Amino acid sequence: MAKDTGPSMEKLLARMKELEETQATLQLALDEKDKKIIALEAKTEAAGEVAMTMLGRQVAERYIGKRKVEVKTFNAKKKEYEVSEQEIDMYEYLIDLAPNQGEAIHVNNIPFLHNSVATVDLNTLRDLKERISRGWWHEAQINGNQESKFRRPTRSITVSGKSGARLS
Repeated sequence: MAKDTGPSMEKLLARMKELEETQATLQLALDEKDKKIIALEAKTEAAGEVAMTMLGRQVAERYIGKRKVEVKTFNAKKKEYEVSEQEIDMYEYLIDLAPNQGEAIHVNNIPFLHNSVATVDLNTLRDLKERISRGWWHEAQINGNQESKFRRPTRSITVSGKSGARLS
């Protein structure tokens, strides 16, 4: 059988070569985009791992995205609960309790154990951070190593040696 080299075959071969060149160009562009995406993911991961020192300890939190959850609200007019689905922001948070706070903190009857990672919504995260920071502040007050240990007291109190009465 003879090889067909007519005008249509030459056009097809030229078009095929053109498409192969376009494919090579697009592959290079895709490789560059992949490198940029990997670099951005690394930066996002580093930014998501918020590490800060509060009263000498490490606290870590990380945004993990949105999740769909069922939210139950009470309708006072109908006198019944209504269930709706919402997307809320979720975070991972490392629970680091002060020694005076025990083994766990309970929020809405859910225990959050010391040295565990909790996946919580924004409002629960705020509540946990507030409770944990107050526990560490209380621990610092008890042990005498407050943040403002070099600050002058705002009120001086003098106590009499004989009667124990205040003289200020």
